[in-house]
Amino acid sequence: MTPPRRVAVLTGTRAEFGLLTPVMHAIDRHPDLELLVVAAGMHLIGDPPTINEVRARFPVTALIHMQAQDDSGRIADALAFSRGVEGVAHFCEEHAPDWFVVLGDRIEAFAGAAAASIGGVAVAHIHGG
Repeated sequence: MTPPRRVAVLTGTRAEFGLLTPVMHAIDRHPDLELLVVAAGMHLIGDPPTINEVRARFPVTALIHMQAQDDSGRIADALAFSRGVEGVAHFCEEHAPDWFVVLGDRIEAFAGAAAASIGGVAVAHIHGG
Protein backbone atom coordinates (compact mmCIF):
# COMPACT_ATOMS: atom_id res chain seq x y z
CA MET A 1 0.00 0.00 0.00
CA THR A 2 1.24 3.47 -0.87
CA PRO A 3 1.82 5.74 2.13
CA PRO A 4 -0.28 8.92 2.19
CA ARG A 5 1.15 12.04 0.58
CA ARG A 6 2.16 14.55 3.20
CA VAL A 7 0.68 18.00 2.58
CA ALA A 8 1.98 20.85 4.72
CA VAL A 9 -0.21 23.94 4.92
CA LEU A 10 1.33 27.15 6.22
CA THR A 11 -0.94 29.64 7.94
CA GLY A 12 0.48 32.94 9.10
CA THR A 13 -2.55 35.12 9.87
CA ARG A 14 -6.16 34.82 10.97
CA ALA A 15 -7.33 35.98 7.52
CA GLU A 16 -5.27 33.30 5.75
CA PHE A 17 -6.47 30.67 8.19
CA GLY A 18 -10.09 31.46 7.42
CA LEU A 19 -9.47 31.00 3.70
CA LEU A 20 -7.34 27.88 4.20
CA THR A 21 -9.72 26.11 6.58
CA PRO A 22 -11.84 24.41 3.84
CA VAL A 23 -8.65 23.32 2.05
CA MET A 24 -7.23 21.95 5.29
CA HIS A 25 -10.46 20.07 6.05
CA ALA A 26 -10.45 18.54 2.55
CA ILE A 27 -6.84 17.40 2.94
CA ASP A 28 -7.52 16.05 6.42
CA ARG A 29 -10.53 14.01 5.23
CA HIS A 30 -8.81 12.56 2.15
CA PRO A 31 -7.65 8.98 2.76
CA ASP A 32 -4.54 9.36 0.59
CA LEU A 33 -3.31 12.58 2.22
CA GLU A 34 -1.80 13.50 5.57
CA LEU A 35 -2.25 17.09 6.78
CA LEU A 36 0.70 18.84 8.42
CA VAL A 37 -0.23 22.26 9.84
CA VAL A 38 2.52 24.87 10.07
CA ALA A 39 1.54 27.95 12.08
CA ALA A 40 3.82 30.95 11.73
CA GLY A 41 4.16 34.69 11.89
CA MET A 42 1.28 36.71 13.23
CA HIS A 43 -0.44 33.66 14.78
CA LEU A 44 2.26 33.64 17.44
CA ILE A 45 2.11 37.26 18.58
CA GLY A 46 -0.68 39.43 19.93
CA ASP A 47 -2.89 39.20 22.97
CA PRO A 48 -4.30 36.64 22.73
CA PRO A 49 -2.31 35.03 19.92
CA THR A 50 -4.49 33.57 17.17
CA ILE A 51 -2.64 30.25 17.35
CA ASN A 52 -5.37 29.24 19.81
CA GLU A 53 -7.94 29.45 16.98
CA VAL A 54 -5.80 27.20 14.79
CA ARG A 55 -5.27 24.66 17.58
CA ALA A 56 -9.01 24.57 18.26
CA ARG A 57 -9.60 23.16 14.75
CA PHE A 58 -6.46 21.23 13.78
CA PRO A 59 -3.45 19.61 15.40
CA VAL A 60 -0.46 21.88 14.77
CA THR A 61 2.64 20.09 13.52
CA ALA A 62 5.06 23.02 13.82
CA LEU A 63 5.32 26.59 15.08
CA ILE A 64 7.63 29.00 13.27
CA HIS A 65 8.36 32.21 15.16
CA MET A 66 9.11 35.03 12.74
CA GLN A 67 7.99 38.47 13.91
CA ALA A 68 8.62 40.02 17.30
CA GLN A 69 5.74 41.67 19.16
CA ASP A 70 6.83 45.28 18.69
CA ASP A 71 9.09 45.11 15.63
CA SER A 72 8.03 46.82 12.42
CA GLY A 73 9.62 48.24 9.30
CA ARG A 74 11.59 46.84 6.42
CA ILE A 75 14.58 45.60 8.43
CA ALA A 76 12.28 43.84 10.91
CA ASP A 77 10.41 42.24 7.98
CA ALA A 78 13.66 41.09 6.36
CA LEU A 79 14.81 39.51 9.63
CA ALA A 80 11.39 37.89 10.14
CA PHE A 81 11.58 36.52 6.58
CA SER A 82 14.99 34.99 7.29
CA ARG A 83 13.67 33.33 10.45
CA GLY A 84 10.75 31.99 8.44
CA VAL A 85 13.00 30.53 5.74
CA GLU A 86 15.16 28.88 8.39
CA GLY A 87 12.16 27.49 10.26
CA VAL A 88 10.48 26.08 7.16
CA ALA A 89 13.77 24.57 5.96
CA HIS A 90 14.13 22.70 9.26
CA PHE A 91 10.46 21.69 9.15
CA CYS A 92 10.84 20.26 5.63
CA GLU A 93 13.97 18.38 6.62
CA GLU A 94 12.26 16.86 9.67
CA HIS A 95 8.79 16.13 8.23
CA ALA A 96 9.52 15.55 4.51
CA PRO A 97 6.27 16.93 3.06
CA ASP A 98 5.39 16.07 -0.53
CA TRP A 99 3.58 19.40 -0.98
CA PHE A 100 3.81 22.76 0.77
CA VAL A 101 0.68 24.95 0.47
CA VAL A 102 0.81 28.73 0.92
CA LEU A 103 -1.80 31.42 0.42
CA GLY A 104 -1.35 35.10 -0.25
CA ASP A 105 1.56 37.46 -0.61
CA ARG A 106 2.78 38.13 2.91
CA ILE A 107 6.29 37.37 4.13
CA GLU A 108 5.15 34.18 5.88
CA ALA A 109 3.98 32.69 2.57
CA PHE A 110 7.02 34.01 0.70
CA ALA A 111 9.42 32.52 3.26
CA GLY A 112 7.57 29.21 3.25
CA ALA A 113 7.46 28.94 -0.53
CA ALA A 114 11.13 29.91 -0.89
CA ALA A 115 12.39 27.41 1.69
CA ALA A 116 10.18 24.57 0.46
CA SER A 117 11.07 25.14 -3.19
CA ILE A 118 14.79 25.35 -2.51
CA GLY A 119 14.44 22.18 -0.43
CA GLY A 120 12.90 20.31 -3.36
CA VAL A 121 9.32 20.27 -2.06
CA ALA A 122 6.49 20.98 -4.52
CA VAL A 123 4.80 24.30 -3.69
CA ALA A 124 1.11 25.05 -4.18
CA HIS A 125 0.46 28.81 -4.06
CA ILE A 126 -3.27 29.44 -3.92
CA HIS A 127 -3.42 33.17 -4.71
CA GLY A 128 -1.93 36.57 -4.00
CA GLY A 129 -3.48 39.79 -2.78
